[in-house]
Amino acid sequence: MREYRNHVLICGGPSKCGSDCGEHDVETLRSELISLLKEMGLRERVKVSTTNCLGAKEPGPIMVIYPEGIWYKEVTSGWLKQIAEKHLAGGEVVEPLLIHEMAPSRRRSE
Repeated sequence: MREYRNHVLICGGPSKCGSDCGEHDVETLRSELISLLKEMGLRERVKVSTTNCLGAKEPGPIMVIYPEGIWYKEVTSGWLKQIAEKHLAGGEVVEPLLIHEMAPSRRRSE
């Protein structure tokens, strides 16, 4: 398996947490993000996957980006370019969508 700098998970429901992720076309959202990453020359560095319910209890679609552990809510096509440019290319959080940020890992690479 190829190594990636980031792994993007997009919640596709079905909702067990009260979110509405399953009501959105997350496969189209995934395809749009992949196309955008290709245009930006980032596709080889970013893996994009859809998942079952992530349990966020926030309006969906929910997106989680690792290794940072940044959780976003209400991710729509309109936000994808900003997420790709600001977060995936620039390493900055897209504040209006942020619902959770995991603590930095304490593990060190050997």
